[in-house]
Amino acid sequence: MLGNISHATLHCWQHGLHHRTRNRIIPPLADFPAPVMISGRRYWRRSDLEKFISGRAKAA
Repeated sequence: MLGNISHATLHCWQHGLHHRTRNRIIPPLADFPAPVMISGRRYWRRSDLEKFISGRAKAA
């Protein structure tokens, strides 16, 4: 649903990022839904992702 995004992008959306070399902090996306863990893997509810996508489209 979100396209071809990397694991690093997902991690950044969930947890934010701190560039040590650039001394820059990127905060996590506050409206990104939390995953559901099943057997150690992350899954997202379709309804949560649809809400996230529609919220981002309205803000743009």
